[in-house]
Amino acid sequence: MQNNATIYLSLIRIFCIYWVVLVQHNMTPFLPVWNFLPAVNNESLLLFVPKFSSVVKYISLLTMPLCFFVSGMVLSITNGLNRNACEFALNKVKRILLPCILFGIAFQVLREKSVNVSAFTGYFHLWFLWYLFIFFGVSKIIRIEKIKSKKTICFAIMCLILFPTFLYHIGCGEYGGYFKYYAFFLFGFFFPTSTPEKSWRKIYLGVTMASLVIFISVDVWFSCFEKDLFCRIYEIILCPLVVRCCSFVRPVKEMSFISFIDKNSYGVYIFHAICLYCFYCFGQNVFCFENFGFLHTSLVAFGTVPASICLTLFVRKVFFLRI
Repeated sequence: MQNNATIYLSLIRIFCIYWVVLVQHNMTPFLPVWNFLPAVNNESLLLFVPKFSSVVKYISLLTMPLCFFVSGMVLSITNGLNRNACEFALNKVKRILLPCILFGIAFQVLREKSVNVSAFTGYFHLWFLWYLFIFFGVSKIIRIEKIKSKKTICFAIMCLILFPTFLYHIGCGEYGGYFKYYAFFLFGFFFPTSTPEKSWRKIYLGVTMASLVIFISVDVWFSCFEKDLFCRIYEIILCPLVVRCCSFVRPVKEMSFISFIDKNSYGVYIFHAICLYCFYCFGQNVFCFENFGFLHTSLVAFGTVPASICLTLFVRKVFFLRI
């Protein structure tokens, strides 16, 4: 789905996915949460990570909410929920569920030499695919396109935003992501797709920048981003503002390169972590990872992009998966 009226959604999706691949996951192989290199102790890089994260966190907080927001918008624009139920289900199974399971199994076998239930429910970074499949399925079952009341929509979104905080306090915080991200998916689905007049451009840009400055200032003074609810408010205000600002983008001609990057961004997200693991795991006898710095990890992260695109093109050609 790409034309002059909706290319801004492609640009948002490209930015978010490549920000995750090139920035958010840049140095994570060295962190305990990924545990790619348990025997490697790179003290200089581990000391650099908190400083680096503090700089990029304001954008990183928006990337996944924006991905779900855009997914909801695309579903609305394409009238995807009006498809026949069997056709809709088959499409989502081939596009989302099978890649989630098959590459989840492959990645877990590669890392752990075993398979458990996590391989079937979004192993590692593939949680994004699992969430998407759940959200598409729930939306089709409850027929959200039939909801016309704006009050009902707003109430549902706010409840979904607030519910994870309640789950966290009762010890069920691991399920909060389903509610939080479905709120952004719903928000995107019901978000107006028509672009305002050009006279509103400066107003939207001004409001967006002012909101960002206010949130960052409050965080700097009071460390509010350590509080989950404050982060949700930040995301729910900035996401629609960013999307609306981007909607003013109108290319003068068709951009085939952007179209190619967008078409393969889904595959890049799926395969980049597998490529990272293969490099760091099998490269330990070749490279001295204890001396790796930010430049080195960045080069590796950039290298996963062409490798992931090649894997995407291969899988798309050889198998029946729609990635």
